[in-house]
Amino acid sequence: MRRSFSTLLNSGLIKSSGFQKIHQASLHTTVLQRLSQGDATLDSTEPLILVQHYNAITLIGLNRPLKRNALNLDLLEALRKELKAFEANDLSTVAVLYGTGGNFCAGLDLEEISLNKHSIPLVDEFCCKPVVASINGYAVGEGFDLAMACDVRVMEDQAILGSFGRRFGVPMSEPALRRLSASAGFAITMELILTGRPIKAEEALQRGLVQQTSRCGAGKGNALTLAQSLTKYPQDALRADRAALLQTLQLPDDFQTSLNSERTYTVPRAIEKMQSESKRFSEGIGKHGSFKNLTVQTGFPEWMKE
Repeated sequence: MRRSFSTLLNSGLIKSSGFQKIHQASLHTTVLQRLSQGDATLDSTEPLILVQHYNAITLIGLNRPLKRNALNLDLLEALRKELKAFEANDLSTVAVLYGTGGNFCAGLDLEEISLNKHSIPLVDEFCCKPVVASINGYAVGEGFDLAMACDVRVMEDQAILGSFGRRFGVPMSEPALRRLSASAGFAITMELILTGRPIKAEEALQRGLVQQTSRCGAGKGNALTLAQSLTKYPQDALRADRAALLQTLQLPDDFQTSLNSERTYTVPRAIEKMQSESKRFSEGIGKHGSFKNLTVQTGFPEWMKE
């Protein structure tokens, strides 16, 4: 069963972009030259995605470090393109997904969302081959969803997970909710998505959200070692068993129909309000993972506003 990347893929917003391969002996780097238009935080020579090939492993790096690798349409487009290239590469069997600049992914780029009226991409589907996530810094909001879309997660001890999109009304996708519930259980998932609270590495390991923890700075190396251990197995059987397990995340038709009916009504309303809520982030509310001053209703005591 194929698992590609995002509802954005089905929306027609994704367009093709060129990429250039640089071969250097056994290690070669693929550089996507298409950049986010109007992104003043990145130098014009910096690629959005860094890709390296090591033996049968593809390392894929999100590269918007000054934005904590926050997802915008161009970064999602570039990531999808490299995932497609990884899927089509018969010599590469496992990928490692990581973030540059000290963070995995800080979610959607709320500052860009507040200025534009593009359709909001939600992480719904992913990849048909195994992907190991190397989590450092913030992996929150859609970055949390992105990490959970990977098959195995290695988390550094100073990293933070969490559904931080709760602070600004960013809805989660159904597959993201199913993956989270399958990993942590229904009750814990409900508490995590309602509160949006931060999750540290020790708790993430206890809850089954990650499979390994490592010291700060060692996550990528440990993820690479884990990925290497998966390359030794016959891949056809491995992928068949993986696909069968992912199939268990699908809902019965009658329940899915009922759920679709409810979300068809609620999600568009949430997305409509999300742009105005995102402007508060541009004004400084909620930056650096803060949950303070989020309450906009009047009449609440000060302790309830934090």
